[in-house]
Amino acid sequence: MISIILVSVKETLLAYYELESILTSDEYAILIKLFYRKSTTVTKEELFKIKYGSTCKYTEGALSKFISRLNTKLNKIGVGSDSIKTVWGVGYKLY
Repeated sequence: MISIILVSVKETLLAYYELESILTSDEYAILIKLFYRKSTTVTKEELFKIKYGSTCKYTEGALSKFISRLNTKLNKIGVGSDSIKTVWGVGYKLY
C-alpha cells in the first residue's frame, strides 16, 4: 500500500523515502490517474486514452506490459511489486 510518495511534476520523478525512479511522461500520467482514483478501478479504456490517445489502436497485452513495467519501477523504490493490480476484464486499481 502506498502511503508516502512524492511525485515531482517538473521531472516526473517518483520518490519513496530515500529511493527514486524517473518515470516516462506516459508512466507519470497513468500513475497520477490511478493515484487520484486510488482504491477504485480505472478502466482499460481510460488508460488507453492516456497512453495511446484512443481506445482501439493497441492491444490489451500492450497495456498490460506497460502496467507491469510501471509496477516494476514502483517495486524498485520499495513501494511493492503489486501496487497496481489488475481487475480482470475491467481495468486496474492502485493500492
